[in-house]
Amino acid sequence: MTTEIARRFTGLGRLLPGWLRAPGRSTVRYRYELERELHDGPAAGLSALTLQLGLISATAGDPQLAL
Repeated sequence: MTTEIARRFTGLGRLLPGWLRAPGRSTVRYRYELERELHDGPAAGLSALTLQLGLISATAGDPQLAL
């Protein structure tokens, strides 16, 4: 009985449209790496920009420009 139920559930995945099926391992890994790249890349760029702006304002000598 349990084997029959498992077989039926396994077969159901092939009948579902693609957007309802669970993603495969390679898809999950790709999404994870893409998410990390999209998050970490801009974060590093913003940090570098903040440092550059801080250096510029510090060397300008104008207290109004200091961050």
